[in-house]
Amino acid sequence: MRILFFIAILLILIVFISGCAEKPVENINNPPVLNPIGNKIVNKEDTVTFTINASDPDNDSLTYSASNLPGNATFNTVTQTFSWTPTYAEGSYQVTFAVNDGSLSDNESITIIVKKPVEKPEKALAAELGLPEGYNAEFLLKPGLLSPLFIAATSDDQLLVAEHYGNRLLRINPLTAEIEVLYNLPRERNVWNALLSDGADGAYMQIMCQIVHISGNGTYTVYYPHCMNPAALGPNGEIYGYTKSDVLVLQSKDEEPKTIATGFSTITDLVRDKEGNLYVSDWDLGTITRIKPDGTKQLLSSALNQKDPIELGFAPDGTLYADEGIGKFSQIDTNSGTLNKINWFGGTDSIHPTDFTFLSNGKAYFVDPTHNNIMRVDLQKEEVELVIRGGGNSRALDVGPDGAVYIGESNGYPFYSSKILRIQPDGSSEVYAENLDAIIDLSFALNGNMFVVTRYRRGMECGGSSVLLVTPEHEVRTLKSWNCLDPGARGLWSISVDPKTGLAVAYDEGNSELVSVDENGDIAVLPNSFSFDTKSVYLDHAPDGTLYATETNKKNFETGPLVERNIIRFDDNGNPKIVADFNHIGCCTTENIAISPNGTIYVIGYKLEGNDMSLWRVTNEGEKILLSDKLPIDPLAIAIDVEDNIYLTSSAGLLKIWK
Repeated sequence: MRILFFIAILLILIVFISGCAEKPVENINNPPVLNPIGNKIVNKEDTVTFTINASDPDNDSLTYSASNLPGNATFNTVTQTFSWTPTYAEGSYQVTFAVNDGSLSDNESITIIVKKPVEKPEKALAAELGLPEGYNAEFLLKPGLLSPLFIAATSDDQLLVAEHYGNRLLRINPLTAEIEVLYNLPRERNVWNALLSDGADGAYMQIMCQIVHISGNGTYTVYYPHCMNPAALGPNGEIYGYTKSDVLVLQSKDEEPKTIATGFSTITDLVRDKEGNLYVSDWDLGTITRIKPDGTKQLLSSALNQKDPIELGFAPDGTLYADEGIGKFSQIDTNSGTLNKINWFGGTDSIHPTDFTFLSNGKAYFVDPTHNNIMRVDLQKEEVELVIRGGGNSRALDVGPDGAVYIGESNGYPFYSSKILRIQPDGSSEVYAENLDAIIDLSFALNGNMFVVTRYRRGMECGGSSVLLVTPEHEVRTLKSWNCLDPGARGLWSISVDPKTGLAVAYDEGNSELVSVDENGDIAVLPNSFSFDTKSVYLDHAPDGTLYATETNKKNFETGPLVERNIIRFDDNGNPKIVADFNHIGCCTTENIAISPNGTIYVIGYKLEGNDMSLWRVTNEGEKILLSDKLPIDPLAIAIDVEDNIYLTSSAGLLKIWK
């Protein structure tokens, strides 16, 4: 019985299992899987492109799609490729990608981050210089000191120097010339001014319309929110300063500045003596005014020039001095206002200081932002020496037949030992000639010979002028030399070689005439004339041999700055024709000129309103097209190569500009 029972159970199981095996299995659809895409980062105006893919366990046919695409983005559903060149502003954009097998799908939302591209250095510099779109710029030669503009002394006889182009506040050891960066100033234009020692190891400045204090360890503190330029300290720590037209005093950081005197035109400096008298220089009027402790104003002098800021300073013995920026340094009688010029200092193109200070030993220290020099002057011994010889700026510049750029140092009396440097397109340099007097100008002949004008002065001597020839083999020959006391002496200035004749044409500043110089040293007076009695002339030839020049009227030149200036072109008989007028509305100066191989005229100078250093392109019809009004201080020379690249010297170094 038991056996029959087990047999029955076994039969039932067999039938059940057989029935299950014969039942058909339904098809199960598995979803597709999108391969990971991930977020993307792209620079504005660059293109981001990628292809998406997916897999399907059932090998179903797949369809791809994208949603929330940015405006000009595309997604190709056949190639599964996304492409976008964003012109949008910086930001994040979300895009969703999906895959579908007909019934099931998968998707991924990604973020595309659009960033502002890192600007190329040559583009960034061009923008900083205010050049039009499409231009590039780079420095081929850059000095270590960049436009030292202000100088002050600490209580322990260290120098504090503020750079105009370098935008650094430096501490400099006057004995070792060791430079330490104390603080990095803002790079925006015209947002900082003035430098006043705090009587210890720090300084006060005006930065972004606030009086700030920078300590000896570089700590920056806002002292008082006012646009006053700090200029002098009182006995109780009060700060005397100025705006464009007013003189003020800040008794403490807890009080508002008090106006002491008004009615000035353009104040550039202010100093205070021990009796409490203030002395104020006015650049626009060319004056120095004394303000007595009771507020009474007394005009001391109106005999100063108006071409450069007028800086003032007291020596430790109480003597007041004024620097007029163009090599004119004078002692001032504080009672009569009489100026006693220090004749042995300055007066040459190689000395162009803008500020000075005295150390406790009585020696004066000057900053020269044009040539990047710091000078030590011993007024008792009548000696001048360089603490830092910066270089980088010069009136002597030309492009050689080999395509290299040649620049001559203009360090003259009392420094000398000037060099001519050869600069390759990659910025590498070599000394081409050395141990020369102050190099005023240079120009190449097509055969590779270089004409060089130099000047010299020894002590109180009036000095002299020479024209040299430097061969491609670096041989230096003196073609002609004059002592200023000799009969018939010449004082050559600018020089340019006629590409058609090989003759050099030079401006004789002493006799206000043009002369030709050949490679044998023969000199001949040319019939060329000018529109007026000239003070300074700069020359360049067009490729067809036409001679162009800048001319500056001698009238009012010493006081300036409203002086007649023209760009002229000489005809075959030497008669001048005015191409462009830079004068009648007090527009601009014309510091130098260059004619490109295609005949385009380029001029450097500065706009008188705002004192903006500028570069113009001038058409043959006389139209002045401004290319830049944000050049570094005092661009002195300009040259153009066969590819129309522009080279110019400035206090910030040798600059190359190209499109």
